[in-house]
Amino acid sequence: MERNEFRVPVFSDNKLQEFLYLTTSRCVRGLLLSNKRGLDTALSQQITSEINTMVIVMHRTVLGAKAIYVADNPQASQAQVAAFVWSIAHWCYSDMMKKYRDYRDLAEVTAEEVDEILSRIDAASAAERTGLN
Repeated sequence: MERNEFRVPVFSDNKLQEFLYLTTSRCVRGLLLSNKRGLDTALSQQITSEINTMVIVMHRTVLGAKAIYVADNPQASQAQVAAFVWSIAHWCYSDMMKKYRDYRDLAEVTAEEVDEILSRIDAASAAERTGLN
């Protein structure tokens, strides 16, 4: 590996979709909670539907771009294709989250703030499950 190269995970298309769903779901819920928006059952169902739509759009966009890249670069290695897929996935994800924040009129928060809130929720859920067992 050359000095300026980096390694990227190579996912199947289905795993890419799963990854997009998990990261999008976590980020959207964290954004809502960071902006002090509660998630009642009706809103939670609506948010789940919105997340599913976003993931479908991002996944199709990434796969379409990947197909064009592979057609334009038939000699590209698997690592080069994976790097391209990750760069497009990152761009799609960033763009989609910005549009979602604007659509929902949410203040931008840092990833650390989202992670902190979700970590507290995960810890509380784990403690609750432990207390029930």
